[in-house]
Amino acid sequence: MKKFNTVFIAFVIVFLFSSSFFVSAQYSGGGGSFGAPKEEQEQHEEPMTEEDMSEMVMQLLQILIFGGTPITAYIIYERKLSKSARASKRIMNMLDQKDSVWKFKNIMPRFKEIFNAIKDARTQDNFDLAEQYATQEMLDKLKMQRTWAEKLNKYGYPSRIRLHDARPVAVFDCYDDECDHIWFYVEWSAFENKGQYGQLKTLNGYKEFWQLKRCNDEWRLFDIVDKETGDKLIFGDESIVNIEENSKN
Repeated sequence: MKKFNTVFIAFVIVFLFSSSFFVSAQYSGGGGSFGAPKEEQEQHEEPMTEEDMSEMVMQLLQILIFGGTPITAYIIYERKLSKSARASKRIMNMLDQKDSVWKFKNIMPRFKEIFNAIKDARTQDNFDLAEQYATQEMLDKLKMQRTWAEKLNKYGYPSRIRLHDARPVAVFDCYDDECDHIWFYVEWSAFENKGQYGQLKTLNGYKEFWQLKRCNDEWRLFDIVDKETGDKLIFGDESIVNIEENSKN
């Protein structure tokens, strides 16, 4: 995923540079026929007017602003996630010295088990399959969401679910172990048909935050919120990783 992000960013930068160069060449007399004598090209060239220069500048600004702003926002957000993930890992390694439940090397495989259980529950339309990996509150929430979506004919009946990214970005360690939890940033995709018979399945991508809660020294899925809600909960105060004031010393 990180390799793909790097390649994508490099591609966009090259594209923006190439677009800017093309516009600049277009207004600098670069439209002459290849192979024509130099004297003939010079005879057909006209000096750039102030209006031409102004139009060229506006096109360059449009390319840089409308093309550069999304990629800039993406880079900033990706750096925020990476910084939060590194800080979360450091904190879990620190907590692991006193409490083995926080061992990072065990938490990541556990998250994948949880994701796969939720994936099976969704694809087989049976959320009881995830009862060992999610709290009862979470299972009830998932069932209710499915019921309402079915009534509105918006339930996707997902298949071929794929996990693309999963990183812990916030850690909470409390005096009461039952309140311990971790927020994961998660990206996944699935083919869905939105419940309409005979409709072709479409590939949809999701960016969410998953909350894992400590239950009897075992991590279980406690909540799932969309990206906008998760951003407000975790990054709303511009903090990197939140630890409650009553965290253990």
